[in-house]
Amino acid sequence: MSPVRRLRTALRRFIPSPVRQFLRHRISSGERLADITSVTDLQRELEEHRSNRVWLDVGAYRGEMTLPWARRYSNLIVYAFEPNIRLAALLPDAFENFVVITAAVAEQNGIAPFFVTRYAGGGSLLRLDSEAQASWIGGESLSIIAQRIVPTIRLDTFLDRMKIAKVDLLKIDAQGSDLAVVASAGERINDITTIVLEVAITSRQVYKGAANRETTISFLEQRGFELVHVTTGNHDQEQNLTFQRKSRTARNQMGASG
Repeated sequence: MSPVRRLRTALRRFIPSPVRQFLRHRISSGERLADITSVTDLQRELEEHRSNRVWLDVGAYRGEMTLPWARRYSNLIVYAFEPNIRLAALLPDAFENFVVITAAVAEQNGIAPFFVTRYAGGGSLLRLDSEAQASWIGGESLSIIAQRIVPTIRLDTFLDRMKIAKVDLLKIDAQGSDLAVVASAGERINDITTIVLEVAITSRQVYKGAANRETTISFLEQRGFELVHVTTGNHDQEQNLTFQRKSRTARNQMGASG
């Protein structure tokens, strides 16, 4: 069964019928995953293993981080979550192994309000902190222009319904909800190898309730991950953090020394 058909069957039970238009393939280009993490190990696994590898792209936007990889490797399946239905519908059908789900990942299954911002990539399940927004460079682009109800799903629910045993990469750009996305994996976090997420490093979080850098690192270290790569951007207001499961990091170091 194709990823699209399997997804439709697995999720039909909990996606509300008025918003069941959640399947799209997307085509895009732009910023590379290599810009925010070392990709040598990911590329080697895709080239050396013929079995399907699974990546999750939460907050896919234009698919710029993961779609080029899906185009190159037919043994890679990317499930891309993009709750902004207008963004998800902008691009035509493209690849069987790049599946867009018009739903948000959250700590509860069901539905939730999603705040659409002037900048299309700034939408979030979280409200903005007006004082932090006022001092944020480019904060005017985060002004809320609409509120929509979107379906939500936990990662552990998704993995169980889809019968996905292992996730090689979890990439998150959920505008303040990144740590909540990780937490929604529950015990299934043990089946994730690499996590790339974004945190604001300003003194005050621009999204209300967003976890800061220290909280995020502590949460993942307590669950067996190690911070291995950091890049800073957006006028030094944000960082992309790459975490690997410690057992994998140790194997990589042994391989390098050999």
